[in-house]
Parts: sequence; structure tokens; C-alpha cells
Amino acid sequence: GYTLLAITPGTNVFPVIFKKAPYGTFDFVPIGQIGSSTMAIASNPDRPWKNVQELIDYARAHPGQVSYACVALKAPQLGFLRWADKAGLEFKHVPVGNDAEAVEVALGGHVDIAMTSSVATIISHAKARKLNALMVFSEERDGNLPDTPTAIESGYPVVASPFTGIAGPKGLPQPVLDKLRSVFKQVINDPDFIKVMKRIGESIYPKFGDDFLDVWKNDFEGYSEIVKKMGMLQ
Repeated sequence: GYTLLAITPGTNVFPVIFKKAPYGTFDFVPIGQIGSSTMAIASNPDRPWKNVQELIDYARAHPGQVSYACVALKAPQLGFLRWADKAGLEFKHVPVGNDAEAVEVALGGHVDIAMTSSVATIISHAKARKLNALMVFSEERDGNLPDTPTAIESGYPVVASPFTGIAGPKGLPQPVLDKLRSVFKQVINDPDFIKVMKRIGESIYPKFGDDFLDVWKNDFEGYSEIVKKMGMLQ
């Protein structure tokens, strides 16, 4: 048999940040992307901005004063930094342990912005108007927050949506690879599987072969650039 790997952006981020990582981003062969979640930023409604453009204007006028909470050295922080860098903005990072903590400190007014790896953590708060959903990092607007613009719409295009996929070891025989991809296509189209993915806030975005590899490359190039620029290499 063959050992397969459940791959996420964290798999790509680790060798980008840590020089002594025991593997490289492209030491695997892509089988398929199953789905992805939508990263988002949200803020307490009491803050002086009501949309992402107002946030940009405020942050530009107050460099380094606007705080954002997210897990350090992972996809949410690196995605946010990529966007901030394109926009020429400087923010203050407040590290937390997970998305729930980021949302909690934003709800409590202890930070200005929560940067989360999935809109699932902010949907209920946004609908209750306890948080203001400002922007998502997907290619298109998220169906759960249809009125929230993308980073592309903000004028500073960054696509950084954490994906879930399957990879295998390099050198997989082509017949085996074809079989695995065929099986995963069947799973992705299963109504029960789709229902579960929606319930946990994951969107189904199937990609295979070179299309899935392009997702890796986009992450690798974007993360590598910001890690070097910010001096985060360890």
C-alpha cells in the first residue's frame, strides 16, 4: 500500500519558515484538493471604520496602531501580512492560540481585528452584528457572507484560502495516481460529504493534478516572499 498525506497550508508554511524542516513543499505529488475554507477579517462594531476601505484609510493614518489577533506563523498571519504589505500598511500583531481566541478578544474589544482561518468562526457574530465582517481572502465572495468583499475587491489582491487536500509520495505509479484521483472525485460529489463540509464551514473546491499543484505554488511563492521580507525565517 501507499501512505497518503492530508495536506493543508500548514504543510507548505512549515518548510518556508523553518530552514531545517525535514521535507520540502514539493516533496509530494498532489492527488486532489477536496475543499477550502475562507479566511476573513472582522472587527468590533465600535471601531471607527465600518468597511475595509475605511480600515485602510485609518490604518494608513495610524501606522502600527491597529491591532489584529491570529495564530502566529501560520496561514492566517501570513495571508494578512501579504495583504497589508501590498496595501503598504503596518499593523500590530497580537498572537493567540486559535481562531476562537481571536474572535473572543475582538468581541471583548481587546484588539481591533480578528483574522480567522475560516468564516465559520465569525458568521453568527456577524449576523448578530456583534462583529463587522470586513473582508475575505477567497477568489470570490463567500456565500455565507455575500455582502463582504474580497481582498481582490479591496484593490490589493491576495488569495489565501486554507485548503484541505490529499497528497502522496513522489514516484507514485501513474495507474495508482489515476485511481486515487478517481476515488476522491467520487467522494467529493457524494451528497452526504458535501453536507458535512458545508456544516463545518468548508467550501467544496475540487482541484486535481496541475490545478492543485498551482494552489501549492501560489501559497509557496506568496508565503516565501512575505517570510523573507518580514525576517521571519527561522
